[in-house]
Amino acid sequence: MSSYSDIIQPLIPWMDEGVCDLTINQELASMKYSKLDLIISFLMDQTLLINIYKFSSFCTCKIDFDKPNNPEQIINYFSRPLSEWPIVIQKSSESIFLEIISPDILNNWLSLNSKSRYLAIPVSLNQDYSISLNSAHACILIFDNALSEVYFFDPNGSTTFFGFDNKVLLDELFVKYFDNLNSHQSSSTTWSFIKQNIYNPKELCLNRLFLGSLIENSGNCLITMILFAHFLRITQTSLNQAINLLGSLTDSELITIINGYSVGICKIGKNYSKKN
Repeated sequence: MSSYSDIIQPLIPWMDEGVCDLTINQELASMKYSKLDLIISFLMDQTLLINIYKFSSFCTCKIDFDKPNNPEQIINYFSRPLSEWPIVIQKSSESIFLEIISPDILNNWLSLNSKSRYLAIPVSLNQDYSISLNSAHACILIFDNALSEVYFFDPNGSTTFFGFDNKVLLDELFVKYFDNLNSHQSSSTTWSFIKQNIYNPKELCLNRLFLGSLIENSGNCLITMILFAHFLRITQTSLNQAINLLGSLTDSELITIINGYSVGICKIGKNYSKKN
């Protein structure tokens, strides 16, 4: 079994001294997508989505709560500037909606990044499809080019943002979307969507409530989803092994990593702001 020092070693160059206080926590929690895209693209060594597709094609998929075993595929296409998150999941009283860049756009972006093993696109979970939004949860879609597998990673370990009864519906939305994407695929790659209960059956959580920490838990979902994807890229380990390693850490060990990594990522973000 790997020790704490073994697990933390690859992340140390990306951590910084200092304390992840309320100011840093709020800076991370309120980060605009344009900066988030820059940071994730830099950390994952992948092509910027926002630079290539400033005005992009999107599609919407949905699952009706009264027909959970019959999810609709793509219900409409539309275009908008890629100034906000490229994948958003919301709900109404009747359905859960997945708004995502269209299969053709995603296939093209994947082909541009086929030499990197791991790629990542952030996912925003918002509370309600029909009202002004004031709450969100950050997750991430991770692609493994070596295995042709894709994963929806929730740093909470299990996606209960829309209620415990609906956590499996998000996986079903992605299953249908990637079935559609594979039918649009011009190359020989066929993507397999791996459900959360397969790669993380123990529902190991990185975004924990750290009692006694300097700040309450708000905002840690964003930094932990970045940290997890980045950990995959720098270690080149499997996704299952990565969640078992990081998820096995004690609260004290994990919050030490999150604090140092948060300060480091904020500094990277500030450096980008000075350059642009």
